[in-house]
Amino acid sequence: MLGRYKSYKINILINFLIILTIGVLTIGFYKDNKIDKVNAYKAKIVNRQIEVKENKDEKIEKLKFPYENRNWLAVGDSITHYNKYQSIVANLCKIHTVTTDAVYGEQLGSMACTLTKKNLANVDLVTVFGGTNDYGKNKLLGKISDDKTIDTFYGNIKNVINKISILNPKAKIVFFTPLKRGKFANQPVYPKSNKAGFKLKQYVEAIKVICGEKSIQVIDLFNDSGINENNLSQYTFDNLHPSAAGYDKISKVIADKLNNPSK
Repeated sequence: MLGRYKSYKINILINFLIILTIGVLTIGFYKDNKIDKVNAYKAKIVNRQIEVKENKDEKIEKLKFPYENRNWLAVGDSITHYNKYQSIVANLCKIHTVTTDAVYGEQLGSMACTLTKKNLANVDLVTVFGGTNDYGKNKLLGKISDDKTIDTFYGNIKNVINKISILNPKAKIVFFTPLKRGKFANQPVYPKSNKAGFKLKQYVEAIKVICGEKSIQVIDLFNDSGINENNLSQYTFDNLHPSAAGYDKISKVIADKLNNPSK
């Protein structure tokens, strides 16, 4: 009888140990499974964060070069005609193609005449670099209220903008203001007034005011290029046209402003 009792206790103990072992294994499996799920969830969050960061970085990269793979038409006078700043800017902005429409000595009013549907076709960006010849050749400044039909500097700015907008309404327009300058030929010497009674900075302000009214970006090379009356011998070869160093200097300013239009 005692032997049967001992055997019974042993069986109970064995069963208890079996149940305990199964319980421990079950709990261990549950914990491992839970840990795996937590780790999987954490990995999913990390992967999502990486994906979001990559997408954000990609968007930031695109914002750095808003004109990447775009086509650019550079309109202007002799400073543009020499084709010195265009290739530098195109490289810094990752622009696809550059076409130049510029004439030596050209004033802003006649720039509108050279603009055609053909040379504006497939163009994404049009830059207009003018005003120094208007100052140098005594162009009447006119009034802010002058419309595009009136042959004053204010009217000419509006005419150029209007013509580009009609011929290619999708093109982005950007104006560059004239650079500071010194004694050149028989033209007025900055900062003095020209024979019409206007100063160079008044032509600069006219560009900024009209473009401001029309939400057009202006790259203010007059104030922001770093070229002034004290370093013209360093950055120009004749007190008007930039030297290699001058073109390099203005190119970097232009590229920076095109890449960061809100700066």
